[in-house]
Amino acid sequence: MTTLDLALHDMQALFVTAFTDLPNGQYLLLTVKNDVAARHWLSEVLADHLVATALEVQPPVTERRREVVSVALSHAGLLAMRAAPATPFPSVFSDGIGRPERALGLGDADAALWRWSDAVAPEAAQRQVAHLLVAHYWAADAAPRDSGNGLFARATLDKAFNMVARVHADPTFFVQKAHPIEPFGFPDGMAQPEIIGLNVRKERVFRDADASRRAALARNRVATGEFVLGLSNEYNEIAYAPNLQGWPAGPTPFAHGASYVAVRQIRQDVAAFQAFEQAHPAAPGEPSVVEKMIGRRYDGRPLCLHAPEEGDDFGYAATDAQGFGCPRGAHMRRANPRDTLGQTPEQGEANAKLHRLLRRGRSYCAVESCGTVEDCGPETGMMFIALNADIDRQFALIQRRWIAGSRFADLAHESDPILGQTHRAFTIPDPVRGQRLINLPRFTQVVGAGYFLLPTISGLVFLAKPVPTSALHLQDIR
Repeated sequence: MTTLDLALHDMQALFVTAFTDLPNGQYLLLTVKNDVAARHWLSEVLADHLVATALEVQPPVTERRREVVSVALSHAGLLAMRAAPATPFPSVFSDGIGRPERALGLGDADAALWRWSDAVAPEAAQRQVAHLLVAHYWAADAAPRDSGNGLFARATLDKAFNMVARVHADPTFFVQKAHPIEPFGFPDGMAQPEIIGLNVRKERVFRDADASRRAALARNRVATGEFVLGLSNEYNEIAYAPNLQGWPAGPTPFAHGASYVAVRQIRQDVAAFQAFEQAHPAAPGEPSVVEKMIGRRYDGRPLCLHAPEEGDDFGYAATDAQGFGCPRGAHMRRANPRDTLGQTPEQGEANAKLHRLLRRGRSYCAVESCGTVEDCGPETGMMFIALNADIDRQFALIQRRWIAGSRFADLAHESDPILGQTHRAFTIPDPVRGQRLINLPRFTQVVGAGYFLLPTISGLVFLAKPVPTSALHLQDIR
């Protein structure tokens, strides 16, 4: 598949870049209260050329962006914009992560306490439903458009939306350019999949590499359809792309070139994390207990035996099968088991490609107007944002079975030591004398979550157009 097959000129740039050169940012979670005004606002965003395409951020870049926006909609948001499905969306998306049985299935035992989500929950009276997720980034020396009559000013947004939350991204996240540092102090965004056809520069590197290098690079290359709807996935099947009523007739449906986005706003208790590390001192030269929980040292090096000090081109089966270096229950190993999902490393690598996520989140430092609380103060955490084409098989499986699940590998009665909500235990294997920590404190808490669709540029243009009067009437009487 070539990049031309992907219509990069029509895909949102978030597929290709996290915009690390734009350190300032905010996430707007909005509920549509006037769809006519919401469509007008979206048309203004598009007219200002704020939504970058995946093609224009590829080399050669003639002019770097100083401000950019990505826009995604929940299923409830599509309906609120009067976009009626012509073919059904997957039930996991149309139900929403906030539906009680969905949240419980993911191990979110305290979902009733969330400030926001993508679905109504009777037991969560204070929760607001988010229709739009707007990720807004700008350069360090640029002025954001969130004051006066700017597009993101409260007075402007109030014409079309109810503000669910304005989550301020932490600009210090990108102090270390190679790998940003999350609030607990560890590098973030490492071990990302290479999506075939998306990145022009990396495709060129793969094409020009010798045979041995190509074989190494291929271990991390994942079929485009694992992230982009309407294209071929790792099963050599076309990732299902739903359609909307009124979408212009053509060979591709509305969601072709789009992706589903799993979003979780995760509050991090940095003080508790640091206190726990201090209460469990490590032997000289040995990784600390929290480094073992994460699976990396603070400088980013993986803990598995004989792993390279730089890069992430390794497998656990070959380097650390018993988990004596990186414990098998560590967060890093749970989130991406690499080559351990099969009877052979080769089978494991192939199976792992079925459950990869493209992560595009950032840490945040404050929240405004969340739920019924006007100001949540200097709260610290991570806006986890992950692109995938099959929510059930990718994000939901990882969260349900590997992160929240009490059984992983040969472990029992313990979940992820960092993100798990129940079964708060952690096993540290050792060839001489292992250790099991129990009653771990909670270091994180999810305060909001939702599934969104990241449409193409033409998809956003379609959503921004006025709804015909006949369509308005038909939808109003349903």
